[in-house]
Amino acid sequence: MGLNHDYSFSAKRCLYILCILVLASFSQITLSNDSTSEITWDLDGNNKADALTDGMLLIRYTFGLRGASLTDGAIALDSPFSDLEVE
Repeated sequence: MGLNHDYSFSAKRCLYILCILVLASFSQITLSNDSTSEITWDLDGNNKADALTDGMLLIRYTFGLRGASLTDGAIALDSPFSDLEVE
């Protein structure tokens, strides 16, 4: 008589949701130590703070990933930086 509900999420979907939540919370915070410099969440240098690239980089870095594990598939195509420059 039990009801079967599929509440399963893929790990990739959960990671995307987490990235979106992290960047959404950071986008409402302005961090600066003076009027000429401001901290940006655009980690790959493409002038956009994007959950699927910058958020992914932030989460991977937070979990201790470095090198190719950090940057593979997480840098925007229009980023002016190389993998080493992002790291």
